[in-house]
Amino acid sequence: MFKLKEILKFGALSLALSLVIIFSAQAQTATDTSSGSTTQTHDEQCLSGGGKLCKNSDGSNWCSYSTSPCPAYDTASCSSQGGEWCNYAGTTNGYCASTPGSCPINDEAGCTAKSRPWCKYSTGGSGYGGGWCAEVGYKCPAYDEPSCVAQGSEWCTSSYGSGWCSTTPGSCPVNDKATCESKSRTWCVDSSSYSTSGGWCANTGSTCPSSSTSTTPTPTPVYPISSWPNTESDCTKYKGVWCVNTYTSGYGTMSGSCMTAGQTCYVTPPSGKMSCWDGSFVDTYSSCPSTPTTKSDCETKGNKWCDSSTVSTYSTYSSGWCTGKTQNCPAYPPVGKMTCPDGVTFATTLTECPTAGTTLISPTLKTCPDGSIVDKSWVCPVVLIICSDGTKLRDSTDCPVKTDDSVSVCLNKKGVWCLDKAGGSGYCALEGRCKTDLPDEKEVLDAKQIKLIESMKKDYARNLDTLEKTFKRLEDTESLAKIAALKEKLASLPSDTSVFDALEAMKDDIMTLREVKDDLISKKGEIEMSERDLEMQAKALKQMKKNMLAFEKQLKKMDTKAAALKKQGFSLPSALEDILTQGKVLMGKIKASTNFEEARDAGESLAELSEDLNLWAINIDQLVKISSVLRNINGQITNRESALKSVKALATRLKVDLQANLDDVSATLASVREAYGQLKTRAWGEEEPFEFVQSAIIDKLENADNDMANIRALANLKASVNKIATQIKNFDTRIARLVKQKKDVAELASLVDQLKEVHGELKALAGEKLANLDLDNVLEKLGAANSLMEEINDLLKISAPSILERQLKQNFKVEKINVPEVEKEVIRAYRVATFFRRAPAQMAEYVSSIKEAGVNTINRWRNRLAID
Repeated sequence: MFKLKEILKFGALSLALSLVIIFSAQAQTATDTSSGSTTQTHDEQCLSGGGKLCKNSDGSNWCSYSTSPCPAYDTASCSSQGGEWCNYAGTTNGYCASTPGSCPINDEAGCTAKSRPWCKYSTGGSGYGGGWCAEVGYKCPAYDEPSCVAQGSEWCTSSYGSGWCSTTPGSCPVNDKATCESKSRTWCVDSSSYSTSGGWCANTGSTCPSSSTSTTPTPTPVYPISSWPNTESDCTKYKGVWCVNTYTSGYGTMSGSCMTAGQTCYVTPPSGKMSCWDGSFVDTYSSCPSTPTTKSDCETKGNKWCDSSTVSTYSTYSSGWCTGKTQNCPAYPPVGKMTCPDGVTFATTLTECPTAGTTLISPTLKTCPDGSIVDKSWVCPVVLIICSDGTKLRDSTDCPVKTDDSVSVCLNKKGVWCLDKAGGSGYCALEGRCKTDLPDEKEVLDAKQIKLIESMKKDYARNLDTLEKTFKRLEDTESLAKIAALKEKLASLPSDTSVFDALEAMKDDIMTLREVKDDLISKKGEIEMSERDLEMQAKALKQMKKNMLAFEKQLKKMDTKAAALKKQGFSLPSALEDILTQGKVLMGKIKASTNFEEARDAGESLAELSEDLNLWAINIDQLVKISSVLRNINGQITNRESALKSVKALATRLKVDLQANLDDVSATLASVREAYGQLKTRAWGEEEPFEFVQSAIIDKLENADNDMANIRALANLKASVNKIATQIKNFDTRIARLVKQKKDVAELASLVDQLKEVHGELKALAGEKLANLDLDNVLEKLGAANSLMEEINDLLKISAPSILERQLKQNFKVEKINVPEVEKEVIRAYRVATFFRRAPAQMAEYVSSIKEAGVNTINRWRNRLAID
């Protein structure tokens, strides 16, 4: 009865609980229904959230919350947005331009339809349509005389045959005497070998240098203006080499250029590389191999020496230069002629050059006493030589024989022989100087030197103007007076070669004025600087401190490595420790500086110091790697020392006298042990640590291994000979495989034949008793077999590096300070500091040049900007 009551009680409780759950579910359903809430799709969520639906190119939707129109992938959807559909050149694909009328025009018809000029490429480049559509009012470049004249410009021709269209009529250079004199200008004769026209036309109101009127140069024939092939068909027609230009500009890819036969086309360096003088490629931040300066050094290194004294009459200052082994030396023509595209023939014009299929007839030339090569019918220039007595004679005249005359007697008495201006033979001045001074014969400037001097004068004048403005602001009257004197001196420079000495002295004075300017600015400080300049200097200082943190980490990393090596007992050079200390001091100055100029000086010094520090980076990283494998090196040496003991026991057991061989192995291991002890105490200079480990430890351990292996082979000579036979079979199999691949196996086959010969001799000896053999002879042949097998393995590239070699090279990387980036950061900070004090032209020059890579570019512009 009790159990029945309990069961009924439990059943009633369960029923009540079920009813509660049902009513709760119904109430929840009613609540959801009354609120009207349903699950929203992705598109509904986008639209309800203020977005808009855009379509992908495959038709699927995506949500955009941007105010810009959705991307359009066809003409219809683009037009519906109020845009214009633009087709890519030569394809049906395109894009949607949000602004109507902004599509590029890629064909002449469409361009002219919009009343815009259609400009053509100069050489029929690979750009679509052969040209481009310019804006209204733009004057297309003209590449020939008719089209140049048609647009109201003037066609100019250079003395070498090329031409260009000048938009300013009357500005063309004059290259011949008749045209020059017709313009009421003076024609100046040039006797140097640089001119192909015999002279130049002076500006209106200018006169020729004294050299062109006071001397009569050797007559030089004036030839018609030459030209050069500018198309591939003309280049190959005249036996030249056509180099395709891979550079692409905004106007399309230019077709290329014509090189003389035997020359190699320019190869674009791979990414992250730069090309060197010998045609090789190196990493951008590394350096090219040094250029040999002597013929013997050049040819010893496998390069080609070009002798300037035999190929050119222009190069008298140097005996030649070194170029890559795949490059050819240039062939310079005689005066008045050009080198043809075939690189051999000299002619007056291109049409006289030999063409493909014609037989080359060598011109009749002769070599003059001065080394110049001219036509046989020409008159060689007069060459005078200066004899030991000071007289000038023709080359064909013998100088007088030197005798013990009065001049020699005077010199022996410590006197000075003076020339007599009145016409006498001269006299001896024992007091140390002559009574009368002879006038100095000043050398006259040539055309090239005149152009150089004019350029230097403009540069000096610009510097003086800049300094004058600064000193006016600083109210320094003494410096202003000095600048006025220098300007007066600049306007009255001598017209002979002494002008270079005057310019050099003026350069020193300008540098001194800059130092005076810097001192005045540093003394007056913020008083003389505008509020805007002070703000920019503070901004530059903040920027420089922030950007230098990366280099501080590099410096700390190198210093940490050096400290760890020193803690392990390695001896580091004092020069390295001094450089690290200086680097930390400079970095501290930059971080603590409140003056931009101080921080800038420290930054430039840090860049120079980093270059010296990078010279030690390889040694530091190699020593760090060696320190990690010191225990392994010691273990390798210990293993060989234990192996030597077992080999000695083997020799005793075999009852053979091999004491001399065992002593050699002992001496080798002793030298290895000594080298191991020098790893921490050695003063590392030119030799790198890895090189020392390789030559003094690894190579000698391999020698000891070979010697001990040969001694062990005596215990079972037949088995050792059979191993050699197995190796020979493997080599034969590999050679046969290479022959099928049509590879050259002559050297391999020769070495294998030698190995077979040694194997045959060892096989004959293996049948004898050990006591009856000449052990030195057997060991020598075993050593020869080992050497041959190593050489064959090297040729087959199947030699495995030793354990130590693998450990040293595993994950090894040299970490250097990025010096170019240090210099760039200093320059960037300087540009910010002087932003409102630099001329716009100088800013534009810097922007265009900073794109060039390389440390030299940065250094050059750092010095240029310092002029301010």
